Amino acid sequence: MQQTSGGSPNLGNDGDIDFLYFGYNGNQIQWIFDDGGNSNLYNMKEYVERHYSYDNPITEFFYDANGNMTADLDRDIVTIKYNLLNLPELIQFKNDCQIKHTYSAGGQKLSSRYITVNAGVYQPLNQGQVIENLDVNENDNVTVDGMDYIGNIEYQIYRYFDWDVTFEPAELKYIFRVHNPEGFATNATTTNGPIYSYYRKDHLGNNREVWRASYTWGSTAHPAATVQRTQYYPSGLPWKYNIGDNPGSQPYKYGGKKFVEMHGLDEYDSDARWYYPAIMRTTTPDPLAEKYYDISPYAWCGNNPVNRIDPDGRFVLPAIPIIIEGVIYASTAIAAAYYGTKTVKEIKQIVNEKRVDKAKVVDSHGIR
Repeated sequence: MQQTSGGSPNLGNDGDIDFLYFGYNGNQIQWIFDDGGNSNLYNMKEYVERHYSYDNPITEFFYDANGNMTADLDRDIVTIKYNLLNLPELIQFKNDCQIKHTYSAGGQKLSSRYITVNAGVYQPLNQGQVIENLDVNENDNVTVDGMDYIGNIEYQIYRYFDWDVTFEPAELKYIFRVHNPEGFATNATTTNGPIYSYYRKDHLGNNREVWRASYTWGSTAHPAATVQRTQYYPSGLPWKYNIGDNPGSQPYKYGGKKFVEMHGLDEYDSDARWYYPAIMRTTTPDPLAEKYYDISPYAWCGNNPVNRIDPDGRFVLPAIPIIIEGVIYASTAIAAAYYGTKTVKEIKQIVNEKRVDKAKVVDSHGIR
């Protein structure tokens, strides 16, 4: 797998950012060697190789009996624990930091917590080890923040140690982002809010730009502006960003999915499974893998992310734009999301049965 920087002379072999060789056991990756080296640039995402030696190969990736990745030594992930739906509940890093998730019985994510431990508090961990009950404490050497998810609302969470009343960890919560089919609103509960932002998508449904509408804060008027720009490799890995691209302003990017960068995870939460774009593989098997015997259960978009999409990590669809009642949607999946109660299958039926006169499917040659 090769990803290039467009010929930049200071990024390895003729502009190579990554030139990856994979070692497999069946369809599970065991090791990766990056012949392109590491560029070590703060504004560039790439595969970072930490442990592999081409002359002395070692196993870098480990799996449980269900095929879920439980350790990735190149990202210093020593342990991943899963729930009954094979969704990650805890990700433990070598430097003691953690990411925790909770899910409903149906697999909907309810919360995320990002736990950062000050350097030197614990010894570096080995594969399989976990620090139990890690939380903020009276020594003030652990910080915890994150999100709660209720419907289309994200609540920002900040945990702290309550020195005044309970002398135990406590939590602050406030509405941070309210999502809608076209973007999101922030500052929804303030006297100056809400502030509306809108996505500009490409044909695959990737958020390429975020446009913020004009608003007034106090007595100051702020004009409308593009506040984030993101370009992608075919795998979905963001390109090197420039000044003004503002990659951290919001995390919903490739396929409209949340890109989790905390502690170097660099994965997309794709609902039914998590996707690691640096290697174009998921960390757990496709729940519907039995429908695709000829494709690896860890493959993304059937190994063809240029003209296919996977809305929820389970089902690959062609990225065929659709027009319904004069509105162009990037794909049937995006149209289904917009119409809310209609599934992708129902949207397709609208087109196939021509129950809506203005429903048309667009291919590379125009409308058909």
